[in-house]
Amino acid sequence: MSIKTYCYNPKTERTHPRPSQEGNPTRQAVTKAAARAIPLLRGVEGCVIPPWRQQSVQGDGQTRAARSLLFFEAPLQSRRYRFNPINMLEIVKTADGSNTIFNAEVGEHYHSTHGALQESRHVFIQSGLAYFLENNPSANSVSILEVGFGTGLNFLLSADYCTDSKISLDYVGIEAYPLSPGMIRTTGYDQYLSAETWKMFNEKYGQALHSTTEFNPHCKLQIANCKLLDFRSNRQFDLIYFDAFASARQPEMWEEAAIGHTIQFLKSGGVFVTYAITGNLKRALKVLGCRVEKAPGAAGKREMLRAVKIV
Repeated sequence: MSIKTYCYNPKTERTHPRPSQEGNPTRQAVTKAAARAIPLLRGVEGCVIPPWRQQSVQGDGQTRAARSLLFFEAPLQSRRYRFNPINMLEIVKTADGSNTIFNAEVGEHYHSTHGALQESRHVFIQSGLAYFLENNPSANSVSILEVGFGTGLNFLLSADYCTDSKISLDYVGIEAYPLSPGMIRTTGYDQYLSAETWKMFNEKYGQALHSTTEFNPHCKLQIANCKLLDFRSNRQFDLIYFDAFASARQPEMWEEAAIGHTIQFLKSGGVFVTYAITGNLKRALKVLGCRVEKAPGAAGKREMLRAVKIV
């Protein structure tokens, strides 16, 4: 079998064929961030990482992780590998006893360590979904767009809430790097949900990544497997759950371009909620025609942000 050398670039999250240049010292070393991917690459069938390519840069080189390249060898017919170290995940118990996931590559948890369940319930269910329905008492259906679908916890709690209230739920989640079904099952969220909701989610999660999927007569789900700025839709939604990683880890998700792209999918009178509150975010939402308000934050945060689109 023919073997070809590939390189993985953590900045672009893409892997491309590259000619082998074993004698080039600049290509013999990778930074610590790229080196962490080595054990996972070993799990790819037919993939070999030569020992001379497994060195890691010390000292100042570690700060250049986003620009480093990790070289490895794999069967030629593969042509292009799409390896993504976002799979470097660990289950972590939070302060309220519920689990979250720690992403070692991003250096961030999927939920608040003060309590994954309480954060989701407080920020997105009580301050978002329940708030919208209280202010629209005649509504018998609701549409939700979530930025950062992650573990699916916000969807699962919304699905149970709407099913119990006999409200039809049409839910779209944006997720660039979907979790595996196995990782979803290890979260242990079944203990906080109806048995039917958990069962249907595990059965139809994979299908929802490709098309709109009906979970029950009251609930539909679609997971858009793309980055936020690549998301396209002719639809507008009643609610937006903005649950991206913190700005310290993913600053591009909190820039004006990303917020503006998101708000175009919100109906007039629709509600935008997020766990964070910053001056830049408030100003951006006001410019986009939203009435912004501070709301009490979840445990560990004094305040959160809620906005209503008024144009």
